[in-house]
Amino acid sequence: RIVRSLAGAVPAGSHIAFYHQASDLDPAMPVAAARWNAMSGRHVTLRSRAQLTALLAGLDPVPPGLVPVTEWRPAPDDPRFERLVPVYGAVARRP
Repeated sequence: RIVRSLAGAVPAGSHIAFYHQASDLDPAMPVAAARWNAMSGRHVTLRSRAQLTALLAGLDPVPPGLVPVTEWRPAPDDPRFERLVPVYGAVARRP
């Protein structure tokens, strides 16, 4: 609902940058999120790639689309991570 509201509020041709913690990139993330949610009044929600793709429905993704944030157009001199960062990112254009 929030993504649709945001996309509906910006003019056609606008771009929306998006990132979200992933539930399906690292098996430790759901365990960590459950522990966090048990201890904190501010809960976190993890989402899978399929769930996030659905949130971006109706928008035109900019290549490379929805990918782990460390794979979104890295520059040659950007630091490399030994492990995958369990966060998805995308930039999408409102048609």
